[in-house]
Amino acid sequence: MKKILFLFGQPGSGRKTFIYNVINQDKIVQDSLGIRYRSVSVLDLPYDREGFMFDYRALEKRHDCILRCIEDYLKNDNQLLIVYGEHADYYDFNKSILRIICEEYPNLEKEVYFLHPDDSILGYERLVNTEWYKRDDSNKYKYQYEWYTLVMRYMKECLLKYEECGFKLTEIDTTDGYKVINSDVIKLELKSNDKK
Repeated sequence: MKKILFLFGQPGSGRKTFIYNVINQDKIVQDSLGIRYRSVSVLDLPYDREGFMFDYRALEKRHDCILRCIEDYLKNDNQLLIVYGEHADYYDFNKSILRIICEEYPNLEKEVYFLHPDDSILGYERLVNTEWYKRDDSNKYKYQYEWYTLVMRYMKECLLKYEECGFKLTEIDTTDGYKVINSDVIKLELKSNDKK
């Protein structure tokens, strides 16, 4: 059965490495996550982290491109389509490409992987060492550790909503390899943090 997989995570979370490992049929990915696909399509669209929040035409263009890619994927022999997910894909549930996909492709197997190191300090260290972060000096002020911890919780809360419309959510700890954390654990973690 064909499957679409959206990958989410902050820069440095391991998304590009994950895609490389899936395409090259890495044994760790196969054993840890049960991903065994001979033929994989990957969609990695250019993304302006700052501009997409305000440029609705760019967002529409992104949505159209993703939907066209899904149509092409459904016509080819590939078994898995991996989409390099971004904030614009999930933050507004009503306008989200994830919700649109659920409505237009109810019978397509759909999953979201949320990648990050379980240790938030390590995750932040990886982020500040990315080429993206180092490219702009203002990132030191915009994206501090406190921001990182808040955004990780925000992402989990937003992504959980998509289980209601047909996506399965899997959180993956990328500290050392791949450790699966299912959505029930995410829900418990968010509830316990609410009580603090």
